[in-house]
Amino acid sequence: MRLADRISGIILMGFALFWFWTALHFRRPLLAAPGSIGPSAYPLLASGILFLLSALLVWRSFGPEDGAVGTPPFSLPSLKAHVLPVAGNFLGYLLLLNVVGYLLATFLLVIVVGTILGTPAARSAAAGVLITAILFGLFRLWLGVPLPSGPLGG
Repeated sequence: MRLADRISGIILMGFALFWFWTALHFRRPLLAAPGSIGPSAYPLLASGILFLLSALLVWRSFGPEDGAVGTPPFSLPSLKAHVLPVAGNFLGYLLLLNVVGYLLATFLLVIVVGTILGTPAARSAAAGVLITAILFGLFRLWLGVPLPSGPLGG
């Protein structure tokens, strides 16, 4: 598995460098006008993150072998216990989003997914408040994306 991680990481690092180089050659620069960002901002950010995570993957591939014992992530018990319930909750999130609104639906999604994955209820609730607030601030307040309001407004 270590060799596969190393090869995958190197390929992804090359892709990230190509993506970064391509984004540098967009017609409009990163800062197109004062107070606004140009079309290259997202590709530059995403390629930088991809490069760092790929470098981490390559670096960890030279370390000692993990001796973790457990079920493989896509074994039948793991699918029944984690993957399918989380996927079902995302489907429920999509169905509830327009009914109860973004704030309540996202908060409930984070709590339920955290509980499925074994996180204590208090930590799931705290994460739900934090994640919902950060995403609301990012999409609604900073980017101006309209979100479903539901009974809580927003």
